[in-house]
Amino acid sequence: MICEQEALDELLAEARAGHGGALVLRGEPGSGKTTLVRWAAERASGMTVLSATGVRAESELLFAGLQQLLTPLDGSALPEPHRSAIEVALGRSTAACTDLVVYTAVLRLLRSAGPVLVIVDDLQWWDRSSATALGFCARRVADAPVAFVLATDGPALDLPELVLPGTETADRSVAHRAPAASWPDEDLAAALEAEAATASRCGGLATAADLLRRAADLSAPSERERRLAAAGYAAWKSGHPALARALTASVSDAAALDRLHGLIALSDDDQRSAHDHLVRAALRRPPEEAVGLLFMAVAAAMHADINPSPALAHLSEAGAELGFTTFVEQLARLRAGTTADPWQLRATAPPSLLRSDVHQWLWPLVIARHGADPRAALRFGIEARTSFSVNGMQAVLAFPELWLAELEHELGHWSAAFARAEEGLRSARETGQRARAADFHAVLALAAPNPELCREHAAAALALAVPLHNRLAAAKATWALGQLALSTGDNEAAVGHLSAIAEPTSPTGHTVVSRWAAADLVEALVRTGTPAGHVPLPPATTPLMRSRRCRALALLTDTPGLFAEAAAEAFPDHPHEQARAALLHGEWLRRTKHRSRSQLRLAHDTFTHLGATHWTRAAALQLRPATGTASGLTPQELSVARLAAQGLTNKEIGARLFLSPRTVGHHLYKIFPKLGIATRSQLRELDLGHPAY
Repeated sequence: MICEQEALDELLAEARAGHGGALVLRGEPGSGKTTLVRWAAERASGMTVLSATGVRAESELLFAGLQQLLTPLDGSALPEPHRSAIEVALGRSTAACTDLVVYTAVLRLLRSAGPVLVIVDDLQWWDRSSATALGFCARRVADAPVAFVLATDGPALDLPELVLPGTETADRSVAHRAPAASWPDEDLAAALEAEAATASRCGGLATAADLLRRAADLSAPSERERRLAAAGYAAWKSGHPALARALTASVSDAAALDRLHGLIALSDDDQRSAHDHLVRAALRRPPEEAVGLLFMAVAAAMHADINPSPALAHLSEAGAELGFTTFVEQLARLRAGTTADPWQLRATAPPSLLRSDVHQWLWPLVIARHGADPRAALRFGIEARTSFSVNGMQAVLAFPELWLAELEHELGHWSAAFARAEEGLRSARETGQRARAADFHAVLALAAPNPELCREHAAAALALAVPLHNRLAAAKATWALGQLALSTGDNEAAVGHLSAIAEPTSPTGHTVVSRWAAADLVEALVRTGTPAGHVPLPPATTPLMRSRRCRALALLTDTPGLFAEAAAEAFPDHPHEQARAALLHGEWLRRTKHRSRSQLRLAHDTFTHLGATHWTRAAALQLRPATGTASGLTPQELSVARLAAQGLTNKEIGARLFLSPRTVGHHLYKIFPKLGIATRSQLRELDLGHPAY
């Protein structure tokens, strides 16, 4: 066990230094798991050791695992609502709570008690709510003195693992959770259902799903399907869509499952299917339930890039008497851009919307997200996020986190957007939301500080989004690649990426994103000498869209004043757009022998502030000819650069300069970083003077 002990020692050392982490010891009974966790406890000098052991008889008792683990700690110093959530987790209270509040309360308690070693043996027998909370915490201690050592032979936990010798790695979740055969017992089934309701109210949604499954197993046929459907809904809400599908696989009334299937698909499956299920489910529900389902159907339509008009028409009809007319009108304008104030929308929301802790924030936020005042939308979104941390479920947190990350990126807070999108991606993975994971990867590609991360996240977004028909995420990822290609001078590749967004039959095509990216497509076409007059320009509905429209028109008409107008429209809320306009303006001024340094310097400094290194290099490439910095080349390097700019091969350059092709290649290898370029074609855009040969 020397390798395992070394890994545990390293984990403990890192935790003591404030860099926490987790290690799962996976092994069959008798493989040495218990010996290793005891060894880790003995090595944890200077650390508080919290330990617990899973007990099969307690595997469906709400928060039984957390109660065993956390009892030695004092949570009285925690602020509300986390102090009350710890009381719920310890079984001292049955106050209403949500899963997200419990998870964050446990995380906060562990971080405050550090340095801490958390040990759980036989984790497979922990109740599902406790195990989910533990996994949530273990993935969020990279900057805290907390280490987790978890021993199990149960299902995978999406944490670093050591598989002990002689262990079969098959997923054992079904075996561990399989109920014993039993005759129907309606009294016991009803009691379990009541217990599930209590668990759900206290934030134990995962345990509620297990209890409802057991209740269904004990039910007569007339009640079995209803309880299985309820179990599936609880499993979805707890962030376990695969479990929800498994629980409802034997339910024969497909119509009764349209709502659940739509909700699962919206987060984790085909977005077109999500739209269809949600619309069908809404048509069978009373108006107060239908409006929420149709709101989500509109979201699915946006992601799938299908016509939202049928869902909006049903929403208008269902919501007319409930006071939703203003909201429906604003949702219908999402694709063009809205002007509504989110605070005013929430203040005038109908009573049925205000009764939902989640939807009273989601509706105004998504409308403001596509509006003319992104700063107001961000402020509203941050307050909404605070409310969700108290009243929301982890599974529904993805959309507001996504919109906040997009707003931060749009407003120039790239590092904050990247960090938020990383956390959103982690949460989407934890809750089994592949469609939202694709969305977050797309934001990470757009906000990436360097080309490598941009390509990595764009590829991940496309791999997830295309099979799920999440064309919104696919188009955004492709847009990120198109912008990256423009910034590095690979204009042909830029045309390919950006044209695909505008192609309706392309799996990466999207009507709305094609408008957002229209100015970039015009630029790519102009740079390659391809006619661009056919590109539909973005509508002038918001300052951002007006800026992009002016930028495109400036390129199409060779009117430099429009670059200045584009920059003015972008200031102060859209610094990246302002810098893009300044870069093109400066390039035009340099090319026409006018003073360009101030525009290029503005672009360079703005890109630097944003952390957009690829765009910073693009600005530096233009700035160097404008400031004469190409003189940093040696005379021979300058001669090589001039000839390469004319399109000569290494062999041809060598023949003229009496150098070997290898020496020419060596010179170019040194020239590129000196000039801030990445490709040979970019040499043609530099003012290198007249060639000497």
